[in-house]
Amino acid sequence: LRAIDIGAGKGRDTKYLLGRGFKVLAIERNKLAQSSLHQLKTDSLQVQDSTFDDMDLDAIPESVACINASYSLPYAGKA
Repeated sequence: LRAIDIGAGKGRDTKYLLGRGFKVLAIERNKLAQSSLHQLKTDSLQVQDSTFDDMDLDAIPESVACINASYSLPYAGKA
């Protein structure tokens, strides 16, 4: 199973998803938060340095079971 955590922060939700067996693409722009994500050290985690609006959509897997954007939606640009 694959999941995307948009605005992953320091990884609270990312850790939860990893613990449930998901392969996670964590999208986060804050360097300090990214550092915390990289400390998780698992092959099941990919960290993308990006804002909500500048996500690399080509990096998103074709099949995703879960998309988490708990606190990032207020930061999304207007379409």
